[in-house]
Amino acid sequence: MTLQELGDLGDFIGGLLLVVSLFYVAFQVRQNTIAQRMSAFQESVRAANDLSSLLATHPGLNALLLRARESLSALEPEERNVVSQVLSIGLRNFALNRELAEKELIPSGICEAYETNLRPFLDSPAGRTWWAENAAFFDVRFRSFLDERMKSWAAGAPAPDQEYA
Repeated sequence: MTLQELGDLGDFIGGLLLVVSLFYVAFQVRQNTIAQRMSAFQESVRAANDLSSLLATHPGLNALLLRARESLSALEPEERNVVSQVLSIGLRNFALNRELAEKELIPSGICEAYETNLRPFLDSPAGRTWWAENAAFFDVRFRSFLDERMKSWAAGAPAPDQEYA
């Protein structure tokens, strides 16, 4: 075998190894994407479970939230603070899930479930008052998104299918 033939053989083997390594990298990227999706989904479920656990272990909290939906001004300052904290937790989870769904890391149905659960409060006079007082604590894109949803609800229309942009 000549030196030229050995060089050609080396180039051929090098090309094959390059193709094999590209397939390996593609496989690793796919595995990483799956792991990121599972991690995001797990975090979403954990956050929802934390809020559900809070409500389940403090039965008076449900009654307080129902009273708050009727009238925030009828609550004592400490009660209003508790309601505000619980709503903030729920809306932060909702905002996070909107981001994760936009990046296709979780199914969009999770966001729809959050919206369904939060709508009864947010679509009330007390909810609109609370949102007007607290919207500034949320990111601009989420504020825009929720403002549009709330306008739609107030007009009596079903929530529009809109992109989160």
